[in-house]
Amino acid sequence: MMVEWYNATITYVIIGNIFIAVTISALGTLVLLQRNPLSGDAIAHAQLPGICFGFLIVGKKEITPIIIGATVCGLIACLLIDYIPKKSKIKKDTATSLVLSIFFGVGLLLISFIQNSKNVEQSGLYSYLLGDAASMQKIDILIIISLSVIILTMLIILMRLFHALLFDEFFIQSIGWPVNIIRLLLNIFIVLAIVLGSQSIGLILINALLIIPAALAPFWTQNFYRRFIVAIFFAILSAIIGSLLSAKYSRLPTGASIVLSISFFAFISFFLAPQKGVLTLWKKKNIYKKKVLEENLLKKLYELQKVEKNADSNYSLEELLLHYPIKLSKMKKVLQRLKIKDEMATSDNKWRMTKNGSYRGEKILEMHLLWEAYLIHYMKISPDHVHQDAESIEHLLTPELACELRSLLK
Repeated sequence: MMVEWYNATITYVIIGNIFIAVTISALGTLVLLQRNPLSGDAIAHAQLPGICFGFLIVGKKEITPIIIGATVCGLIACLLIDYIPKKSKIKKDTATSLVLSIFFGVGLLLISFIQNSKNVEQSGLYSYLLGDAASMQKIDILIIISLSVIILTMLIILMRLFHALLFDEFFIQSIGWPVNIIRLLLNIFIVLAIVLGSQSIGLILINALLIIPAALAPFWTQNFYRRFIVAIFFAILSAIIGSLLSAKYSRLPTGASIVLSISFFAFISFFLAPQKGVLTLWKKKNIYKKKVLEENLLKKLYELQKVEKNADSNYSLEELLLHYPIKLSKMKKVLQRLKIKDEMATSDNKWRMTKNGSYRGEKILEMHLLWEAYLIHYMKISPDHVHQDAESIEHLLTPELACELRSLLK
């Protein structure tokens, strides 16, 4: 049985917000790679005068003139953000802030003028600032879906061009493709996507939906195309959760609910994501520190075995600390881990390396000497400057890299 507060209107709102979220988050990934995340915020704020002009021209709140007006103002803002740094000493981030402030100031003046004009059709116009999904009509949802499908289709078709534009603009120029036209197309899609989300999410908050899904994606994957999937997935979840929360609690704005939802996922990603999450990185760092301690001890004991020419040397805890001075508590933990791995054995309170431990110690010493030889003979670095570098690199060399180094040093 459907809950009391849920109805067909909410379904339309959720569908509309899902299409908005998919379109904006996909384009947000490209915006973030442009390394000017504030441009989305500037474009959103710059669209307010266009929305007001669209209303003033027809004298009522109609979606078509509002989209046209907002798109024109958004594109002018994009052109100014690119043009001002090229023709003056003003940097791009400063130009972005200037465009945002000026356009938004003009928009606020126009919206105040409309409110004082006593036009009865002005109802709901202010919702473009903070978002009000409840004010969307069925025709608005259909336009949102139609334009979203067109933008996403074009984005898929032109993805390789946009990829090249972001990572290798000179390649695009070398094959004769018009870079400025490709960049203009990307800006048009970004502007249209922001226009679509302005009524539901709001011009002030829309940049959060543009940037946050794209910003959390690298915590989960480094692959360019998978970033889109991750960003879109979390944006859809946020759109659904935010829309339902707004429907359940009538005083909670839809835009704010969606932004809070995506912010929650960003917080989770920051700490728990398997690629770059803080806890994941801390765990990897801790594992690496343990590995370094273990390998340094085994290397030291292997070197002692070679000097003493005795493969069955036994050492007390005090002797081990003398040869490898670390904290007593750390030494005990290292020895216990090596014992579990069958690389150290103990009897009568004395420790000795097993065959496995000796083999691992030999390998880490080999990696150390191999890297020193590479730095001395191939990189022509003085022998008295290579030991410290080899001490850190020896733990990172893989068998494949070691094989390549041997080939270079032959």
